[in-house]
Amino acid sequence: MIFRHNTLVACVSLLGGCASTSSPEPTSRPVAVPATWSQGGGLRSDSDTTALASWWTRFDDPVLDELIVGALRSSPTVRTALSRIAEYRARRGLEQSGLWPSLDASVSGGSTSTRQRGSGITTNAESYGAALDASWQLDLFGRQRLALTAASADLAQTEENHYGAQVSLAAEVAQAYVALRSAEAQVSVVKNSLGTRRETVQLTEWREQAGTGDALDTQQAVSALAQARASLPLLQLAVVQSRHRLALLAGLPPGGLDAVLAAPAPVPVGAPQIAVGIPADTLRQRPDVRAAERAVDAAQARSASARRERLPSLALTGSIGVEALKADRLFSPDATVARLLGSLTAPIFNAGRIRQTIAIQSEQTQQ
Repeated sequence: MIFRHNTLVACVSLLGGCASTSSPEPTSRPVAVPATWSQGGGLRSDSDTTALASWWTRFDDPVLDELIVGALRSSPTVRTALSRIAEYRARRGLEQSGLWPSLDASVSGGSTSTRQRGSGITTNAESYGAALDASWQLDLFGRQRLALTAASADLAQTEENHYGAQVSLAAEVAQAYVALRSAEAQVSVVKNSLGTRRETVQLTEWREQAGTGDALDTQQAVSALAQARASLPLLQLAVVQSRHRLALLAGLPPGGLDAVLAAPAPVPVGAPQIAVGIPADTLRQRPDVRAAERAVDAAQARSASARRERLPSLALTGSIGVEALKADRLFSPDATVARLLGSLTAPIFNAGRIRQTIAIQSEQTQQ
């Protein structure tokens, strides 16, 4: 008993020593962010962060609102980002399940027939059994919990990437819509100017015929009319391309939004001033910055988890089962077997695998 007590104390001391010699976890460096904008003209600091979720409504354009909401609902890019969130939520659940014991059930049965060659006697034997097996990998030094922390950070990163995809998609739809309305306005201006340029050509020809003008003025007027006519097909092509781009952003075939965009509308005009807050707040509002922060959290957790692999691990296994000579006697078994086993293992030599894994995770954290 004294020997067992001393051995237990020695094991506890060894584990404590291993835990105390683990490398410290990496820490992030503070980033210097200015408190004010260097060019603050036209910027307001009283930003309403809740309004950023639907910033396009400030243009007061119902068609733009319909296009962005429809694109966010049906875009393949956004649906892919949502699928990745579901994937990484399952990955986190997989890591979380490793913290709990596992329980398996088994049923076995067999029959053995033995014939003695000399006496010709045949012996038949049957055996049946049922068992419950349990195993539990105890998280002594938090390695599994660090892996769960990394999985949670990965999930948060995918959520931020989903928000980033929404922000990018809404911005692209708004840009394509503004380009469409701008091209339509230019087509309207060119069409209106064609009549004026025709009249100018007629007037210069009359002046040349009357002797009050020269041929140069007439040729300049004709050239300006030709240039206006040549620019019209290009502007009309830009209108068609913008409509196709909006349809593709919404996950529709080209021409899928022609009915919605058929009615002409002016170019959207935003507020004269943009509320952006201080630089630090603006950085915090960017999904890509928040996603990068979650990536750093995941890398730090994985680096710390890799360091924990140098420490011992404790596993508990146990089983309870019944054995019977007949299948109908399993509920009244001939024997009951129970087993409980604990094992403590520690890495001694693995050809530098753990050291190289730590180096990889540390460098990924630095990146």
